[in-house]
This record gives sequence, C-alpha cells and structure tokens, in this order.
Amino acid sequence: MKQISIEDAYRQLYAHTHAIREIYEQKGKKVIAVLGSFDTWSYMDYTCRVLAKLGHFAVTSLYCYFEKDREIVRRERSDPFRAILMRDSLRFMIFHEAHVAIIIYSVPGAHYIETEWCYERSGKDPDFKCYGITFVRKVTNERNCPHLNINVYGLECSECVSGRTRTAWDCIRERDFCPFKEQEVAKNVLEYFFVRQNMRLFALERLDILEELLRRLV
Repeated sequence: MKQISIEDAYRQLYAHTHAIREIYEQKGKKVIAVLGSFDTWSYMDYTCRVLAKLGHFAVTSLYCYFEKDREIVRRERSDPFRAILMRDSLRFMIFHEAHVAIIIYSVPGAHYIETEWCYERSGKDPDFKCYGITFVRKVTNERNCPHLNINVYGLECSECVSGRTRTAWDCIRERDFCPFKEQEVAKNVLEYFFVRQNMRLFALERLDILEELLRRLV
C-alpha cells in the first residue's frame, strides 16, 4: 500500500465516488453498501455478488463488486480508502458512497454504529434507503407477532411493520413469535426501523429468495 496523506486520500475518494455514482446513475443502477460483521461475512459476500449480478455496484469495507463482461468482479478497496481510519471509511460509505445500505444482522449487540449512521442519513435524505436482513431458521410461527408481515412480495420472508408508536419495551413484553427476537437482534436496534419509513427490516430463511427480494427492493 502506498503512503498517502489523509487529505489526499479524501480528495481522491470524493472524486472516485462521484465518478462511480454518476456511471451507475446513468445506467439506472445504484451504489449499495453492504454492512455487517465478521461472522456474517459469507452472507455479505453472497449479497454483494447478487447485487452485482443485478447490475449494481456493491461495496464493503474490504471489497467492491461489479459485473464486467458477464462476470462478477471482486476488487480490493483502493489505497485512499485504506489510508483513512476504518471507522471513518465506514461512515464515508454510508454518507457519501451509497444510494442504499443493506445491513446483515446476526449476534446481539452487533451493528449499532452502522444502524445509527443509516438512521441519521435516512432522516436527512428521504431518497436514501436502508434494508436490514437477518437469516433465521423460521420466519413465521403458528402465533406470529401482529406487527409481522408474512410472505412479503409473495416470498418466504417476513417484515417487521411496527410503526412510530411502538418501542423496544413493547417488543420485550410481546409474547408472540418474532423472527428478529428469535435471532436475538438487539431490541433497541429494532427501534430504528420503527421510526423511519425508508428503513425496512426483513427475516429470510432461505438464501435462494434473496435475489428476488433484492430485485424488488433496489
């Protein structure tokens, strides 16, 4: 990795990001940040490949994914991206690179900062979308939470449709089945999705429906 000052790194990042966004906007496609943690890396990688297959430009903190000559290319992040603090590069992805963010949720307490920043941006930019996805063993039960929308788009997935009046305390008291609680996604993480209409939270049992769900969403 070449040595580069932080000032030069940001200057190059902004220029490159503007160029990439313009290219994909002209094609009617998007730059999409895929966020998560090490334990969800296989899901993140798969999600990025699906997005690239759909014609989008997918980014993580490690790689960029895109389609070229009908092949999916995974390329390491540039030197300027790796010249700034990791925390700052994550924030840059959410606030400057992405038209859309996808957060893959897993263990309790994970992804707070990504969710907070997506929440912050979605409040300032109504065109920005954030989709939370968790992979679970069951997306429904014989006794589902009344705020769970099942078979979204006719697919085997569920969506939390709780509104602004609901709180994490309500989720704690709720005794009916919730796939997000079953996966142990933190209750106060769920609250972010109650407030913003441009943030949506889905539970999937099967990877093979992810492509169709993403096609509908992005």
